[in-house]
Amino acid sequence: MSAAVDSLHDHPVVAVIGNPNTGKSTVFNALTGLRQKTANYPGVTVERHTGTLRTDAGSLNLVDLPGTYSLSAQSPDEMVAVDVLLGHVEDMQRPRAILAVVDATNLRRNLFLVTQLAELGLPIVLAVNMADIAASREIEIDYAQLEAELGVCVVPTVATTGENLGERKKALARAVTADAPRRHDLLPAVSDAVRSLWHKARKAGSHLTEYEVERALIDAQGAAERRFEFSTNPELTAELQDLRMRLAAGSPLAAMEAKARYDFIGRLLARVERRAPPRRSFADTLDAVTNHPVWGSLLFLLVMASVFQAVFSWAAPMMDLIDGIAARLIASVQANLP
Repeated sequence: MSAAVDSLHDHPVVAVIGNPNTGKSTVFNALTGLRQKTANYPGVTVERHTGTLRTDAGSLNLVDLPGTYSLSAQSPDEMVAVDVLLGHVEDMQRPRAILAVVDATNLRRNLFLVTQLAELGLPIVLAVNMADIAASREIEIDYAQLEAELGVCVVPTVATTGENLGERKKALARAVTADAPRRHDLLPAVSDAVRSLWHKARKAGSHLTEYEVERALIDAQGAAERRFEFSTNPELTAELQDLRMRLAAGSPLAAMEAKARYDFIGRLLARVERRAPPRRSFADTLDAVTNHPVWGSLLFLLVMASVFQAVFSWAAPMMDLIDGIAARLIASVQANLP
């Protein structure tokens, strides 16, 4: 067994996750410094980045997961992220906490993943990155209210400068022994059906968690459903599909879940985020005129008429000038060459 694998059993594991382009890897690098290792996850070519974070309370092993927008695993990278969070990766203990990195300028999109992470039963530290850019765009975030609403530890962050690096370390040291955030029951009917199906699966000998059964039900033809089929029996698989049809009521469960999550996030942001009215720039004014159905069309005709006039009328003096220069040059050459 390699040293990289050995180290994953020595100290508590913290998973670092977030949407692409949120500065997740920059946060990971700032926390671990040069104490990093790179390998592949067993059985796949997805790279595994691990590092050691030293705190006053002891060392933590950080695992930088591939960037993902949700836990509805479809691609190999998403499947690896979910497997790590559920403790299904060989030679790696299940994380004791999660460090979720979000973009402060786009909380509406980023919090979709965070609401899914809150259902895993793991403590979460929320690093709200790019806080400086949010401030420059006059986006005000009530971090204390956001922490209270989600039930997680929230740390505003500027990863490129290392701002609040010490606070992040302290928060992670506390998180590995903290309680998991409360779960927000977004679709009660689905939750009740999942609980019943999970109990039946347990009696049939399945070791799937209630969360995994829920993902199997919601994410049709995804990795969770394939795992459910493999670990249960055809009768339960048929019941899963029947439940999906009855609960969907003409709309895919995944779409219903997404709408419920974004509705929840919208209500949350109405309480914790304030955005200044967007400033109208010259480019915005120009776009409003050129894209107007009436004024834009008139402007287009004016420009085309100007181009036509320039080609056939305004260009005549320039053409005459060029012809005169060319004629004088030809005469000069004829007079001076033998």
